[in-house]
Order: sequence, then C-alpha cells, then structure tokens
Amino acid sequence: MDKLELLIGLKIADERTAEDEDVRRRDRAFGRREEVKQLSSDTEKVEKWFRQPFNATIREEAKRYVNTLHTFTWLAVSAFFLTGMGAAGVAFYYDGNRPINVLPILLLFVLMPFGLLLISIILRTIRRYGQPDFLGGNGIIRFWKSLLSLYAGRGTGAGGRYFRHFTGGHENLVHTFVLATIQKAGIAYVSGALLWLLINIITTDLAFSWSSTLNMGPGHMHALTETLALPWRAWLPAAVVDLETIEKTRYFRASSQIVAEGASPADLGGWWSFLLMSLLTYSFIPRLAALAFYKKKFSTQSACAILNSQEGQALLQRMETPFIDTAAGLNDNARPWEPPDDPLPGPVDTLPLSCILLWNFGEYDMDMEKVKSRFGIRNADVYSLGGLNTLAEDDQIIGQVSSVFRDKATGHQQHLILLVEYWESPDVDFEKVLKKLRAALGQKLIRIVPVAMNEYDVKESNKINWMNKIQQAGDPLLRFDPDSRLILTDYYG
Repeated sequence: MDKLELLIGLKIADERTAEDEDVRRRDRAFGRREEVKQLSSDTEKVEKWFRQPFNATIREEAKRYVNTLHTFTWLAVSAFFLTGMGAAGVAFYYDGNRPINVLPILLLFVLMPFGLLLISIILRTIRRYGQPDFLGGNGIIRFWKSLLSLYAGRGTGAGGRYFRHFTGGHENLVHTFVLATIQKAGIAYVSGALLWLLINIITTDLAFSWSSTLNMGPGHMHALTETLALPWRAWLPAAVVDLETIEKTRYFRASSQIVAEGASPADLGGWWSFLLMSLLTYSFIPRLAALAFYKKKFSTQSACAILNSQEGQALLQRMETPFIDTAAGLNDNARPWEPPDDPLPGPVDTLPLSCILLWNFGEYDMDMEKVKSRFGIRNADVYSLGGLNTLAEDDQIIGQVSSVFRDKATGHQQHLILLVEYWESPDVDFEKVLKKLRAALGQKLIRIVPVAMNEYDVKESNKINWMNKIQQAGDPLLRFDPDSRLILTDYYG
C-alpha cells in the first residue's frame, strides 16, 4: 500500500468523521475484531482499517491526490531527460570537420553533476550538526518546493487544502520527497545524455579531441583521466585513455592543423568508452544510490508519520479505547449515544481519563468541573503552569504529568489538553514548556485549546499568531484547536 496515500486518506477521513459518534462506534467495533487484535503492529491495523469498504471513496480521493504528486515528479523527469538530450546534442555536436572537445563534456556531464551531489551531502552534514544554512544550501530545495506548491497545491479546492496540510504538518516528509524527485531528475538528465551518446556512437562516426586555452599539457590531461578512471581501470582497461592517445588527439583552435600528425581515426574515436564510463560512474550510479537512500528514508518517514500524526493517533484511540460516556451505563454494547437535553456547546470528548494544564491562568478562578464537562471528561488531573510558578515548580508538575501518562497500568488513555489565553501571543516561555512537555510525554497528542474572556475577544489575528507558532514547532502531535475554544463568560457570567 502507498503510505503517502494512506497518510492523505487519514486526513480526509478525519476531517469528515472526527466528531461523528457513529464513526467512533464503528472504529471501536473494528478494533475489537479478532483478526485485528492479532495484527502485530499499529501500522498493520491502520492499513487494514483503510482497506475497509467504508473507505472506498476516501481511498479514491487520496489516490487522485497522490497521483498529482507523482505526476509532478514525472513531469520533472521528462523535462530533465529532454534537457539532457539537448545538452548532449550541443556538447557532442560533430560536423565532420573539427573533432568534439571532451573537456566541456566532462564538465557538463561528469564533474558538475558529481560535484553538486557531493556539495549537497556536505551541506546536509553541516546542517545536521546545527550549523546555519551554509552558502544558501537550502535554496535549491526551496525552489523545488515552490514548484511543487504551484503544481500540486494550486487552487483553493480539496487538492490545495490537503497539499497545504501535507506541507505544513509533514515538513520532513516533503523535504525528503523533493530530494528524491531531484535525484530522479538528475538521473533523467544523465540518461538523456547517455542515450544520445549511444545512439550516435552506434549510428555515426564520432571523432574526439581535447583543447583548452589554459596552458594544460598532455601530462595534466593524462593525470585527470587516470584519476577519473580509477574505479574501472583494473577491470576495464579498454575504457582508459593512455598518454599516447592524449598527445595525438590534442588540437589548437587557431592552428590550421586540427589534430597532431599521425593521429589515426581510431585515436580520435577512442575516447567514447572513457566518456561513457565516466558518465555512468560519476553521474548515473551515485544519483541512483542517492535515490534508493531517499526512497527508503521516505518510506520510513511515511510509516512514522502515519502513527505519529494527529489523525493516526485519533484512529488508534477510537479502536483501542472502550466507548464510555459520562452517563451511567453506557459502554461498548450500549444503545446509540443520545445527547443530554441541555448540552454544553462544542465538541465532546468521550474518553474517561485525561489531563488538563492551564498556562498562565493563576489569577483566574475557573470552575474546572464545568471545564471538564465542556469537553465531556468524567475525571481529569488539573495542573497550572506558568503564572506565579517558579521554573522548578513547573518542572515538578511536568514530571508528575509524565509519570501518569507513562504508567501502563493507570496511565491516561487520552491526549493532554493545554488551555491558553487567546488574547496573549505565545512567547519564549511557552515554547520552552512545549519542548519540556514533548520530551516528558513522548508520542502523545498535546491538544492546545484557546480560552477567551468574551466572544468578541475571539479575533482572527490571535488565531493566526497561535497557529503560526504551533506550525513553526514542526511537531505533528501538537494540535491547535481553535474550534473547541472556551468562552469564560459563557460559563462564569
């Protein structure tokens, strides 16, 4: 199964069914099946769930979106293949009079592609150890991402919306996808040049020589070719250019004598095997290895993203958590859920155990029973962070929360809810607390819910500030949930 298709499909399904109680019961019933319980991993459970008949429409929609991404890749591959053939047509052009100069060929199809690949590896190594964007190494990646955005995320419809989710929530996955696409484009470029070279070697009689305005003698040229031929010199000596051939095939553009006296047609054509092996060894094979690496990395990241995403976590929770509501007597075998006569506004979370953290609410006296009722929570641990607390007190509270979440016997079955002030912007202290919470909780969903004093305090600018800060964190398990906001005057007058 295409993991990217599954990842996008989870997002589509979550948007349409996240608050549907019938879906909760359906997924719980699916998780209780014996054949599902026997599956060895959560990934297999999610994949089996996605193949169910009730997801047929979602699978088709996700497939269409993924095909759009793959189409972008094939368009890039086709463009670079044609570019490679065109560049080879210019570099290998032979009119029957002056031989083809091998130096531009080595530069365009060997030294430059291999050098760019080597530089990209060095820059990635530098960035891996926390260094800044050395020499603008991310510029090429940003350019390709822009092209991908223009093609796959165009418009305001479903395709554009899911692409923005894909790029915003899975930045590392997009980065690897782009890198894999670049390797495919590089392979296509070299393949176009190789195809042009092979066709013309077979169907025409090419003549090669070398010339440079620099005062580079045959000895220097021989040292260059010997170095390039090191990988195959021992087992394929026919593809190595000797010093005698180099001396005979040198020419000077301003000289009336095109090649050295005594140079035979065999000498002039003897360069083709060396050029072919150079392209294969330094341009084609390294890019092929890089593509295999990034495809493997993309597959691994996709599998992790499925389980670590908000949608994957929510699905597994629906499968594994008994359906217990706040009313007495409701369980997995209960009658269909019916809301109370006077329900509180907003989405209801039916999971029985949770933890609520209040960020900077020290001076407010909130009735936590009403807050828990607002989220449909029967019982919850409640802690206050920030405000008048010292750093040591905050760290102690985070440690207590961590110990409860990690306790397999009594640990929370639900994500953590973090209440924040809607009218304040997230600051450095808040970022530090989020990092500490993530390190303490591991792979648990942290649901950030804003709290406003009055309905008219709910401003779009505040929402954008919070959403931008959460997106910058690059953590798929941080969810800012403005739709579930609390309005204090609705509860406390």
